[in-house]
Amino acid sequence: MPSLSNWYPFKRPSLVPFQRPLIVIDFLSQMLKHHKRRHLVVVMDQAPPHTSKKTTAFIHSQPRLHVFHLPKYSPDWNPDEKVWNHLKHQELKGHQARTKAELTTLTHNKLDRLSQDPEMLRGIFFRCCIAELWD
Repeated sequence: MPSLSNWYPFKRPSLVPFQRPLIVIDFLSQMLKHHKRRHLVVVMDQAPPHTSKKTTAFIHSQPRLHVFHLPKYSPDWNPDEKVWNHLKHQELKGHQARTKAELTTLTHNKLDRLSQDPEMLRGIFFRCCIAELWD
């Protein structure tokens, strides 16, 4: 599994808004290249880079790419939000970083470690999107 911190947008704080869809398109392109013989199903929130004209045009131009958007303002159905919540309240709780650079490094290390823990990620996904079906 690719490292989570390699493609998360916070790594590129200098991006201006019109560049953000290009990150989404680049990520989707990489996924399509990696899975050459498969259809790719992607679930995204409705953040502006995910619904921009450029991104939408790219999605429509790819017959193997099937994108479903979560309802607006639905963080409970977005596994990314659960990952960030876990990172903030578990992994980084009581951290000792003294500078933004130290916190960035610590965050990247925690995300890298988390990306290597499929059981944890499955648990986060289950709590986010599956367990609520039985409530």
